[in-house]
Amino acid sequence: MSLVSRATSVACALALSAGASVSSAHAATYVFSLTGGSSSTSGADANSRTFTATSGGTTLNMRVTGWSLTSATQAGVVQDSYLGFYSSGLGVTSGDENGSGNTHTADNQNRYDFFILQFDKAVSLVSGKFTPFSLGNSLDTDATVGFGTTNTPWNSQPALNNQSFATLSGVFNGGFSTLTGGGTTNTRLLNPAANVGNIWLVGAAFNNADRKVDAFKFSNLTVSGSSAVPEPATWAMMILGFGFVGAAMRRRNVQTNVSFG
Repeated sequence: MSLVSRATSVACALALSAGASVSSAHAATYVFSLTGGSSSTSGADANSRTFTATSGGTTLNMRVTGWSLTSATQAGVVQDSYLGFYSSGLGVTSGDENGSGNTHTADNQNRYDFFILQFDKAVSLVSGKFTPFSLGNSLDTDATVGFGTTNTPWNSQPALNNQSFATLSGVFNGGFSTLTGGGTTNTRLLNPAANVGNIWLVGAAFNNADRKVDAFKFSNLTVSGSSAVPEPATWAMMILGFGFVGAAMRRRNVQTNVSFG
């Protein structure tokens, strides 16, 4: 291998290594505890709560609101609801509930309660903690998770009150999935397919196959997203590497073959 080829190979390796560092610098994990609140068990509908999490010097903003569906079918109507913040996590009190007897949880006893999570950047949900509460002689935490991409600003209320289930599905255009839970407190994966969106839904199971009433408070949300711009040293290494590649290529191009007859 010529000296120029060797230099080119080394420079390429340097640039690729720096590029890998850039990629890893962009990956970050954010954790929202969502616990420690002491709100009332009922209140005005359409309230919101804002949370922040920091990773690698970058802050991720999240706005959460509470909602319910009158029916998890095409005939269902979306209703804004009260979002509670408790020591065990977030809960929802829908319009047909007064918050007593564990009805201030995300449940599907009558309506189907859910949270809408809006982020200031596209993210991938990773895991969350479900704390069950007894309701309707059941103790279960089956859940529905949905995701989508929207142009609605993260700190603005989605225009979903009194809208149809079809409209809700249009917002969560990535689709819905059902997570099977149980009767004990559990932390489980929310998004095994690693889907990405800037608006997410987590709620009591829409497809309640086991016929048990699901009722839980939600906390310890872990999210994967982008972090800060890579460190200057990383950028410098990558620029230097590509500079070496360019110089080596120019040197190779200006070589002249001379022959004598």
